[in-house]
Amino acid sequence: TQDMALAPFPPKGCGSGFIIDYQGHIVTDAQIISDMHSIEVTFSDGRKWPARLMAIDPDTQIAVLQVLAPPKELEEFPPLSFSITNNLSPGMPVMAFGNPFGLGYTVSCGVLHGPIRSISTPDGRVIDLIIQTDIPINSDDIGGPLVDLSGRVLGMNTLIFTPQGQSQGVGFAISSEIIQNIVSQIISKGRISRPWLGVRLSAVTPALSRVLGLPVEKGAMVTDVVKDGPAARAGMEGSKKELRLGNHVYPVGGDIIVAIDGKPVDSDTAVIRFLQTKEPGSTVQVSFYRDKELKTIKFRLGQRPGDNGKSKINTTAR
Repeated sequence: TQDMALAPFPPKGCGSGFIIDYQGHIVTDAQIISDMHSIEVTFSDGRKWPARLMAIDPDTQIAVLQVLAPPKELEEFPPLSFSITNNLSPGMPVMAFGNPFGLGYTVSCGVLHGPIRSISTPDGRVIDLIIQTDIPINSDDIGGPLVDLSGRVLGMNTLIFTPQGQSQGVGFAISSEIIQNIVSQIISKGRISRPWLGVRLSAVTPALSRVLGLPVEKGAMVTDVVKDGPAARAGMEGSKKELRLGNHVYPVGGDIIVAIDGKPVDSDTAVIRFLQTKEPGSTVQVSFYRDKELKTIKFRLGQRPGDNGKSKINTTAR
């Protein structure tokens, strides 16, 4: 599987990655890069080529490299294709490719633990559209691809959710949708910019709908609206009270988003996926319920606060 895994070897770093096109672009994890000015990629047949770091997304630690090899050489390493993660279900078989300890290429088999989710990192950041599996990921496996049984990429293996950078008996991967969005921006613009609604959301479920007597069984409830954000300026409202069900407390009473630009929204994850297709400054039409009344508003997406629109760029890649 020479086209499925490769290992960038900085002087003190070792890890995995995968080729995404015939121009030599490689996706990997920034945690394995110890010297951005001296990166070497070793293919499974032993060939080695220098590579340049194009950019790093500081949120997800996705790094994009470009192999500095002749086009004829790159043609011998077919890129992997991406799969969508909309319909993933627990128990689905998956495989993780890597290069543990730099000793050779391996494949680990396992199953998905649960649906796509958002997870907080140890330093407090929230990363959306994360895949969890029962495949333990070692520090030298990060950056490698998580694939379905057809060999299509579902995500990139990562350890950014474990405080000590070690496997805890589970594995996490950044989803293919996030990867494609970030990589396309890095290759085309050399920077990352994220659209911003200015809200916090939670999923509306049939069970919650029955308890609260909501007008819909599925959607994305606005639990909080950021002051002076795009949604606040458009007049959207967040939750005003809390409901305790068992050991869980749910913010309730906020607007319930059911469609964006005419496309149905059945969860908070659906909103996140939609945002991956938009740029800051785009105008969107949001349909939502306030109590029992269906409303529609248009507003312009902002740029996430604290995001200056630039990623960490290697000076040789500018």
